[in-house]
Amino acid sequence: TDLNGNLVSVNESSGEVTVNGLFDFESAPTINISVVARDRGQPSREDVASLQIVVEDENDLSPVFDRRIEYDVSISEAVLVGSRALQVSASDGDTGLGGEVRYEIVFGNGGEEFRIDSLSGLISTAKSLDYETRQFLSLGVQARDLGSPALSSVRLVTIHLINVNDVLPIFELASYAASVQESTSVNATLVRVQANDPDNLNNTITYHIARGPSSGNVTIDSTTGVVYLAVPVDREVVSTFKVEILAIENGNFSLFSTVALTINILDDNDKSPKFSSDIYYVTLPEDQSPGSTVTTVSAFDDDDGANGDVRYSFDNPSSTFDVNPITGLIRLLLPLDRERTPGYNLTALATDRGRPALSGTAKIEVVVADVNDNSPVFDRASYTFTVPESASIGISAFAVEAKDADADKNGLVVYSIRSQLPNAVFGINSTSGTAYVEKELDYENVTSYSIIIVASDSASRPMTSSASVVITVTDANDNAPTFDKDFYMGEVPESERVGHVILSVIATDPDSGTNGKIRYRLSDTFNLSIPFDVNPVTGDVTTTRLVDREDEDIYAFAIEAVDAGTPSQTASVPTEIRVLDANDNSPVFERPAYAFAVNENASIGQAIGLVRARDPDEGPNGVVFYSTRNTSEFVVDRHTGTILVNSTLDYESILTHRFVVVALDGGRPVSLSATAAVVVVVENANDNAPRIDLDSNDNSTRDTTIAFYEKSGCAVPLVGIDDVTIGDDDDHETYSSVEI
Repeated sequence: TDLNGNLVSVNESSGEVTVNGLFDFESAPTINISVVARDRGQPSREDVASLQIVVEDENDLSPVFDRRIEYDVSISEAVLVGSRALQVSASDGDTGLGGEVRYEIVFGNGGEEFRIDSLSGLISTAKSLDYETRQFLSLGVQARDLGSPALSSVRLVTIHLINVNDVLPIFELASYAASVQESTSVNATLVRVQANDPDNLNNTITYHIARGPSSGNVTIDSTTGVVYLAVPVDREVVSTFKVEILAIENGNFSLFSTVALTINILDDNDKSPKFSSDIYYVTLPEDQSPGSTVTTVSAFDDDDGANGDVRYSFDNPSSTFDVNPITGLIRLLLPLDRERTPGYNLTALATDRGRPALSGTAKIEVVVADVNDNSPVFDRASYTFTVPESASIGISAFAVEAKDADADKNGLVVYSIRSQLPNAVFGINSTSGTAYVEKELDYENVTSYSIIIVASDSASRPMTSSASVVITVTDANDNAPTFDKDFYMGEVPESERVGHVILSVIATDPDSGTNGKIRYRLSDTFNLSIPFDVNPVTGDVTTTRLVDREDEDIYAFAIEAVDAGTPSQTASVPTEIRVLDANDNSPVFERPAYAFAVNENASIGQAIGLVRARDPDEGPNGVVFYSTRNTSEFVVDRHTGTILVNSTLDYESILTHRFVVVALDGGRPVSLSATAAVVVVVENANDNAPRIDLDSNDNSTRDTTIAFYEKSGCAVPLVGIDDVTIGDDDDHETYSSVEI
């Protein structure tokens, strides 16, 4: 009996068991059958035996992943190497080696960014990740069993990288260069640099000049990256300079990168050629062969290219000498004759090839000498001596010595001075070589002299040599201080505080050291009588007490400058200080009160009198302006003080007018004022002169008494008229006593 679906059968005759179908270990690892043996007797007999067939497993199943579709995961590009990404898992239904699974990345990992644990299926990073290089990776992960033959399956694993700010800004160029003419003005645009952010995180980039030796030469627009020239440039000082430019990414980590910028300064023809020496001294024997070299002049030009390419010539063409325009080599063209021409003065010209061309010159002094085989030799190539400026004419200053190996006259040395700069003040004994003072020395004009001394032998064709001598003149106190002005004038407001600096005097002394050190003082004559003093060091003239212009408006005195030499020397300068007015005085009327009379028929604008006030101040402070108070019938001319009628008067209505006149000065910002009382008596209009009849029955003249009433310091006239009749042709009016 086959309990597994007739997978086996038994041959009836031979008892051979055969397989009728396919076994499946995973479904039935064993097969149990019963075999019956039966004879053919009657009745038949039989026996039953159990047969168990064990099915051996074959590797017939492939590993199966735990996900039917692909794996998908995201990780940061900044994770460390070895970090976990994800873990895959697959199972295999086979037994033994056929059921053991191993994992492997079979594609998509060309850069070997990831690795997988073959046993666990754990995928981790094997290298640093870079979002900017790859934003995601699609890996083929294979699960393979160990059966033979091995079976496998593959799943797609997609790993997305998460971008972080980890990449430095990248300049568009590896380096930048710009060229600029040395005449370019400051703030000119040189170049624009540009950097990008590979992270694509929308971070802004700002530009800066890195600190360095040349960083101050340029500026940069932090937003645009445009580089500007910040200082004038000179190619002859610096032909090129480099700066480092920073591009700073304003993200979470503020990453930055740098790039080199090289600025090349292009030449302008702004330098003239300059000879290696201002004067070339050449001595030629008179038997010098024509065509031979005289000397070579050399000039250099700091400019570049054609601007610095020098060509040589003579300022004035010479028939005796010529100069190679390229090398500066000067050759002799004609035979020399010392007796006829003992020397030549040439001017060499060096001209560059710039546009426009610039040139420089040098003097060439050619001395033609008699033939001689040894020149005198000084014991030193150069000498240095000091001479006091007080040295008398004729006194020995210094001595030089030269020897000539030749004998007799050819070895007899004669001394002379070839040149003295800046002027000739020394002579020399031609036999001894002792130099002496020939003219007065003045340290203040010349502090040192440069002398070229020539030693010549006495041969018929003498040979010469020269030595340079530098003479330093030492100072003596032979100069008095000198003020920079012949007269000083200053002004000080009368209200100024004590210690106010009015002016400063300046004196100089050309002497050196203590001989030229100056201190200032007031002349003894004025020391105590004036309200001023002078600072002994600075020369500042200051007030020592308050000044009053009304007491004294001008001070004249002398200031002395004294040097510190022994004996000292002194200079004096006249000084005048004017005291400026301050508005510190009020106007003062000439009288405290005024009285005037006016006819009642006086016309408007008619003058009736004059008031006057004076102000001792000066200028606008002393200008007086007049006005009135408490009256509309009269006004005062604001400039002259003239009292004027301002309205129609009526004797019958008002006999007496009293008001105040004000005097106001023109001071600013505060004006000062004073007042005076004014009384105006209106007179009755008639055709006859007024007449006072002291006694109507008596035509005799009586004395009239006018008294003054004095109150609070003001005198006001009082006119007493007792029973006075002022009459006209038609009527008479009688007045009682009137007090004004």
